[in-house]
Amino acid sequence: MNNRILLYVILGVIIIVCAIFLGGVVTSSSAIINDNSGGANINMREDILVVTGVGKVRAKPDVAYLNVGVRTVDKDARKAQEDNKDIMERIVNRLKSLNIDEKDIQTSAYNIWPRYNYRGNTEVLEGYEVENMIRIAVRDVDSVGNVLDAVSKEGANRSNSISFGVLDSDAIYKQTLEKAIEDAKGKAKVIAKKADVTVVKPLAIYEGNAPGQVFRDDIYNMVVMEDADASRASTVPISPGELEYEANVTIVYKTK
Repeated sequence: MNNRILLYVILGVIIIVCAIFLGGVVTSSSAIINDNSGGANINMREDILVVTGVGKVRAKPDVAYLNVGVRTVDKDARKAQEDNKDIMERIVNRLKSLNIDEKDIQTSAYNIWPRYNYRGNTEVLEGYEVENMIRIAVRDVDSVGNVLDAVSKEGANRSNSISFGVLDSDAIYKQTLEKAIEDAKGKAKVIAKKADVTVVKPLAIYEGNAPGQVFRDDIYNMVVMEDADASRASTVPISPGELEYEANVTIVYKTK
């Protein structure tokens, strides 16, 4: 009996030792897991300063984009197309005489659709409308008014809009990026001083998602009436104004 009791005591001690050993392993594993979790949150730092800078540059446009065209109507679809073609050829030839390169004249839309009218409850086909629109790049902005006068006299009776741009827009945008970085650096300096911290170095620099927003000043929209008297047309007043390019930059600084 005594031997049996002694055996039970020995087994109990072994079980207790094993439990203590296994408990230590589990605790160590938990510590490792927790340590890894902490490492995953390394971005949750308190020693950083994030600032966003904005840069803006105003530039005088050096190119204008005109959208003009011809709409003709006839009972016969082919006749409407031929009339439209004749007028458009005169317009293109006139543009070339104004030193506008052929590569700067591009067809932007060509549509043919029937024109119906209702007589009582009956839909009657009256004819066909043909519309041909072209996009013109005018590289001499000061001549835009003369170009509009010329195409109107040659038969253009449609115009959607006039917009202005800068041919070397990439160079302008790079200037806005420089200003945006300087703006961000200035903000970081002020914030660090007031927060009583020291800016050490940038950890990351992010360019804004947009490639620069362009805000046009003084865009002139024109509609040439079909019954306009071209012989009395005067120079169309055009005010291109200036374009404003904008860029955004975000800088993450390390502080101490």
